[in-house]
Amino acid sequence: MKKKLTSIRLTAKPRDRFIPSKQEGKGQKENSLKDDRKTSFWDGRFAQLLLAPILAASLVTGATLWVQDKIDDRRSNRESTLEDERATTAVRVANLMFVRDRSYDSAEKPYQSMDLEGMNLNKINFRGANLENANLQTTELFHSDFRTIENRVTFLNNASLNGTFGSFVNFDQTVLIGTNINDATLIRSSFRNTVLLATQFQRTCLVGSDFTDAQIIGPDFSGANLLKAKGVTKEMMKSSDYDDRTVWPWDNSDFSFTDVCEKAGPLLLMTGNPIDGSELLNPSDTPAELPHDE
Repeated sequence: MKKKLTSIRLTAKPRDRFIPSKQEGKGQKENSLKDDRKTSFWDGRFAQLLLAPILAASLVTGATLWVQDKIDDRRSNRESTLEDERATTAVRVANLMFVRDRSYDSAEKPYQSMDLEGMNLNKINFRGANLENANLQTTELFHSDFRTIENRVTFLNNASLNGTFGSFVNFDQTVLIGTNINDATLIRSSFRNTVLLATQFQRTCLVGSDFTDAQIIGPDFSGANLLKAKGVTKEMMKSSDYDDRTVWPWDNSDFSFTDVCEKAGPLLLMTGNPIDGSELLNPSDTPAELPHDE
C-alpha cells in the first residue's frame, strides 16, 4: 500500500526589524551631539589659544638656531681668514729674511715668484736678482738697489710693484717687461739704460727720476707725474700711452707741492733726506745723483 507523500512548504519567516525605542534614539542623538561638541571644542578658540604659544615657541627656537648657526659660520670663517693671514705673513717674513741674508753682490738671488708684499725692503741689495713674477706690492724701497751686476742681469719681468713707495731707488740696466708699477711713488729714482717694455706706470709719481738712455717701448704713463724727470723726450711720449692727467717734464711747473705727488711730502719726510717741495719745484734743481755703472 502506497503512502502519499505530503509536501510541506516551508516559508521563511521575515526577520523582525529592530526599531529602537524612543529612549534609545534619544541617547544616540545626545551622544552625537556630544561628539559634535568635542570636535568644535578642539577646533575652536581653546585650540587656538593652546597651539599659538607652541607655534610661537617653535618659530623662536628655529630662528634662534638659524641665527646661531650663521654666527658660528661667520666666526669660523673669520678664524679661518685670520689663520690664513697669519700663515701668509709668516711666509713673507721668512722670504724677507732669505732676501736680507743675500743682500750682497756675489750672492745668488733666486727670488722669482717670491711673495714680499708689504715688507720693508729699504736699502736692500737686489743686484743681479731674478724677480720675475715676484710680488713686491706696497713695499718700501727707499735707497734699494736693483742694478745689473757684472754678467747677471736683474729681471723684474711681470713682477708687481703696485703701490710701492720710496725714493732714490736704482733700476739701472734692469729689465722690466710687463712689470706693474702702477700707483707707486718712486721719487728721484733711476732707470738709466733700463729696458722698459709694456711697463705700467699708471698714476705713478716719478718726479725727478732719470730715464737717460732707457729703451722704452709701449709703457703706460696714464696719470703719471714725470715732473723734472730726465731723459724723457717727446719721441718717447709718442710711443707711450698717456692721458690728460699725465704730467711731462716740459709742462708748466706751476704746481703747489701737494700737486706734485699726493704722497710725496710724507714719503720724503720718512726718508730723512733734506728734500722739500721747493727743491722739487725749483727749475735749477736736478735729480739726485745715484751711483751708476759706467
